Amino acid sequence: MPSFPTCAPPQPPHPRPDPTAARHLLACRVGETSLAFPAEQVEEILEDRPAARVPHAPEHIGGIVSWGEGSLAVVDLARFLHLGAPSSPGDDTQARARIVVVTAGGLQAGLRCAKVLGIVDASRVLQVRPDTLQGERLAPFLRSEVSGPDGAIGVLDVAALLESLRVRS
Repeated sequence: MPSFPTCAPPQPPHPRPDPTAARHLLACRVGETSLAFPAEQVEEILEDRPAARVPHAPEHIGGIVSWGEGSLAVVDLARFLHLGAPSSPGDDTQARARIVVVTAGGLQAGLRCAKVLGIVDASRVLQVRPDTLQGERLAPFLRSEVSGPDGAIGVLDVAALLESLRVRS
């Protein structure tokens, strides 16, 4: 009887980078989680500051701040996404807190983050389907994950996030 060489079981294909993914990401600490925004959707990074409260606004709306020649709604991402301690100005533990101004889908907001971690060159890291970061509130807004020095960094779908924050009358 002829013998046939044995074959290794088929291996799953290696994940491939998403050609539509952002080339650079701005990584931030939000509550106790690392998240990133596509850099092309970041307009500016502001020092955190007190915001004027908006009556009857949801609790994740931090208020309104002056920005440029107008005003900007500030959202506490940690509170909105249920990611641990909220970031608030004046708190000594939040001395490096920032407001990241993002724009997508014709919408704009300032997203309060505990700390800006830096720029991630997304062309050098593999963006994979989110599977490490969990959370009922976070999952709908994750596009992908990348590996960072301290673990997974969730890449946010900024357009979907801003659309969900839109106040409807």
